[in-house]
Amino acid sequence: MRVRPFAVVALLAACAVALPAQASVAQSFAPTVTAGADDAPVESVRVAVSGHLVVVQHEEFFGYGGSGASERGHDEHSHDENDRSVVLRSDDGTTIPLDPVSVPEAASGDRFDGVVAVPTEVVASAGVNAAPGETIADSTRVDAIAEEVSGSDTPVDVVDGAPQAVAERVQAGQPHTLDIAVVTPSGQSSFDYSDERLQELEPATDFWMTEARGQLGSFERGQTQRYRSAFTCADDPFDLWDEAVRRFGYNPGDYFESSGRHVALLLPPSCERTIGLGLGTVGRSLHQSGLVLLSTGFDVDTTTLTHEVGHNLGLGHSNLEFCESGSSCSTVEYADVWDVMGLAIQGWDTATRLNVEKQLALGFLTDADIPLLRQANGSSWSVQRVSLTAVDAAASTDRPNGFRVQDPDGGEYVLEYRDGEPDAFYDRTGTINLSAKEIQLGQGVRLTRAGPDMTSVATAPRTPSGTYDPAAGPGERLTNTSGSVKVDVVAVADGVAQVDISLISARFRDVAPQDQFVREISWLADRGISTGWRESDGSYYRPGLPVARNAMAAFLYRLKGSPAFTAPSVSPFVDVQPSDPFYKEISWLASKGISTGWDVGGGMREFRPYDSIARDAMAAFLFRFAEVGSYTPRSQFFADVSPAAPFYREVGWLGDKGISTGYARGSQRFYDPGASVNRDAMAAFMYRYGHL
Repeated sequence: MRVRPFAVVALLAACAVALPAQASVAQSFAPTVTAGADDAPVESVRVAVSGHLVVVQHEEFFGYGGSGASERGHDEHSHDENDRSVVLRSDDGTTIPLDPVSVPEAASGDRFDGVVAVPTEVVASAGVNAAPGETIADSTRVDAIAEEVSGSDTPVDVVDGAPQAVAERVQAGQPHTLDIAVVTPSGQSSFDYSDERLQELEPATDFWMTEARGQLGSFERGQTQRYRSAFTCADDPFDLWDEAVRRFGYNPGDYFESSGRHVALLLPPSCERTIGLGLGTVGRSLHQSGLVLLSTGFDVDTTTLTHEVGHNLGLGHSNLEFCESGSSCSTVEYADVWDVMGLAIQGWDTATRLNVEKQLALGFLTDADIPLLRQANGSSWSVQRVSLTAVDAAASTDRPNGFRVQDPDGGEYVLEYRDGEPDAFYDRTGTINLSAKEIQLGQGVRLTRAGPDMTSVATAPRTPSGTYDPAAGPGERLTNTSGSVKVDVVAVADGVAQVDISLISARFRDVAPQDQFVREISWLADRGISTGWRESDGSYYRPGLPVARNAMAAFLYRLKGSPAFTAPSVSPFVDVQPSDPFYKEISWLASKGISTGWDVGGGMREFRPYDSIARDAMAAFLFRFAEVGSYTPRSQFFADVSPAAPFYREVGWLGDKGISTGYARGSQRFYDPGASVNRDAMAAFMYRYGHL
């Protein structure tokens, strides 16, 4: 079963969004990060501590616009990958902020027994006398110092010890329960959810039972508690959680070591100013217990709860990667509105299905369910046509819910198809604007990959209109960052998408997968028509160089399959000797009448092997090579090649067959017959001829 390592347990602000846009909110528990240290600072005291770790991810809010939801606004969350904190929760419940740099491998629920460096002024403020560099291990002084550090905004460095992961103790089929606490914070008027409103939250647990495909034994609503808290919205979220956990009969000290418990606190909308729309701990395993805070106060409660439970189960966010051109791409967190782990939108309180990448990551789908496509052996460009069923439909052997795609450049992508789900925000016309990116909404085929910490990233290429379209329809293409994976949607009908998947590896160091004629150059290389130049660091094609006439002879000879031919002992051309490069190929061209060279008198002819071949002469070579025979152009294809021009018939044949499309200038097309043929264009001409 293909299950990636689970993310650390973290606190993540909810990605639900509402109208109107709210003001930016600073998280009250965000710490000030200081540099880590390998040894205790000079003016610090070493303090022995023990407990379990919780990793906290902090996010902020900003607004959006867009034609897809012009009548609704919302808040969206920005994210800084480095904006995280780690806290040690001691066995007595004291919270000690740690510098995350000093514990890079930390995961929530991990056990930690080690030593931290506490500044001497903090130690003195705790009423403890200690010299710099001294190690304190007695419980009385440790407790006093820990209490003082707990109230500080400055994290302390770990100088000895490492997190110890808690081993998973459960198997597939573990039952899960969701307990709900309706909480009125201290100092606020009474707040409540009716029983009917709470009943409406049950789709959140039903959703995960459906997605899990048997990996969860059950997911039921558990207890409900209504109470007035001893804490305010501005207090540490852990205080609110600990209070709730105790009310449900659990022990906060070992809560994360339990399995299948989820406690959700529903708070009034006024708490959004300090807590955010929601928070959820991100589990380090599918069955680890989790905690949720919600203060949405509007109609995205179910979607937001579903999203936060997803964090409990180990998932990160669903993001979009916006690509301008080539490898110029940027990732925006939450922007994948096609997935429940992306944004939730007010007015569409129905959770959309998990993408296939996340289902694979959690083990809800296996490699056997999602076939792997890889590049054909010995080929630098391979194309495979496949059919796939939408993610929310029943799959079959020949029409699975997705495909895993092995990137020739390394890594793996997942292909899926979204054909619309009940009340899905993405299934509508228009756009949504996130981070100044105009995202096209709609059904279509999607290309995703795994991101860090159980996130996923969907490709969103830029369209000619300037929008970004992560769901491709018929006639549209998705391309990964490097261009090594291209997905062309051929047709969509009856819930099934038919797509061509091209996998491209760079045969030459100077031809990138995203280059204009990479497919054609790869085709030449795969068939041995062009071998390029071998240098100490690899092979080069030199696509921008003009094609020399002797190289053209070699290309055509190999395109014919390198037929058996014995070159004459006397050259047909006075400027080509039997010892010269490509003598055999040039002689073969002459024997077939493909090239006659130039008559220089006295019964002698020149081939001029090192001259660049002109575009009109190239047309003549290909015309004779193809043994066309009698042919009259249907019309004048190019404005600069008239019926009186040399090689008019041959150039017209290239245009008629689509071997050359020429250049568009205004309303006309031009051929530029006297211009040299570059090596990349020659690859295109031969590829098109080879596919007539």
